[in-house]
Amino acid sequence: MCREALEYLKKGGRGRNSPSVGSILNISAALHYTASWYQIHVSAAKAAVDSITRNLALEWGTDNDIRVNGIAPGPIADTPGRLK
Repeated sequence: MCREALEYLKKGGRGRNSPSVGSILNISAALHYTASWYQIHVSAAKAAVDSITRNLALEWGTDNDIRVNGIAPGPIADTPGRLK
C-alpha cells in the first residue's frame, strides 16, 4: 500500500513543517516484543510491519521528505486475543 501511495505522497511533501507533507502511519501491536504461545504468525507479521516502518522512515524520509511513523498500542479490553 505504501508503494502505491508513493507518487501521491511525494506531491504533498513540501517540507517537514508544511501542513501538506506526505505522511504514513503504520499500526502494529506489542505482541511480538515478547514470546506468546501459538502466536508466531502474528508475531512475524507485526515484526515485518515494524521493519518496513523503520526502513521507509530512513529511505523515504531522507529521499522524499515523507514522514513515516509507527504505533504499537497495547492490549485493548474486550477484543479477541485479550487475556482476561
